Amino acid sequence: MKLVSAGTITKASKLSTWYPDFPNAEIITIEQLLQMRSGIFDSLDDELIGLYYDDPLMKVDADSLIKLSALNAKKFTEPDVKTVYCNIGYVLLEQIVEKVSGKDIRTYLKENIFDPLGLSNTAYPEITDLPGTNLGYGWNSSSKEFEDKTVLNPNVPGGAGAMYSTIADLRTYVRALYTGELLTPELQKERMHTSGINGSQIVKYGEGIGQVGKFWGHNGTIMGFSTEMYYLPEKDAVIIICVNRLDKDDVSMTSNLFAAVTKIIFPEYVDW
Repeated sequence: MKLVSAGTITKASKLSTWYPDFPNAEIITIEQLLQMRSGIFDSLDDELIGLYYDDPLMKVDADSLIKLSALNAKKFTEPDVKTVYCNIGYVLLEQIVEKVSGKDIRTYLKENIFDPLGLSNTAYPEITDLPGTNLGYGWNSSSKEFEDKTVLNPNVPGGAGAMYSTIADLRTYVRALYTGELLTPELQKERMHTSGINGSQIVKYGEGIGQVGKFWGHNGTIMGFSTEMYYLPEKDAVIIICVNRLDKDDVSMTSNLFAAVTKIIFPEYVDW
């Protein structure tokens, strides 16, 4: 979105500009990737996530994930028909940012997002050990014990979620995400146009932002951690929930908490 704002790229640009051999690349646009409406196969599916859980240091990178998606072209659907959450769409966007800007994604994010917003405790890690003392865990149903999942290869989720932050930084970021602090008003208006994910009337998606009822933001899961980060504009309120647990089934440990907490604090603003 920052590159679009700078006029370096357009949302109508075709994926084929950078990946000419990728299936449907000549009809998939940047806008559709942003909106989760590209129709491509998500190679970061349940099977691969299960392998990642068992081997958090597995050797996978963006190129291999993109190639794996392309090999499953028969599972693609027509673009701009359905909104289906797809991690690989954002892995592709990460790679396009690097190709267009000429900078690695860590440098680009720091210069254009983190520093302007003052996010001093947010980063896209290069190492497998997370900073700080917070540990992430997953439940082993066989041994009936929790396993430490803190050390992992961030290149597996890549552009779909390889980041760490603090609650304070997330509070700043989610407000900026909703208000469009770093974008033009026109682009922000486009970003906020949402459609229901898999036909849902409650959970919708725009361009890099989710809408759950009247709340705007995003959630996320990665081995050992689950997070919800949402903003309620009617009350200028931020709700952030972090749980240092994610099991092999990749079922969020925070979504139900978010639903329960918002219903208690803001009953007049929830639809559940």
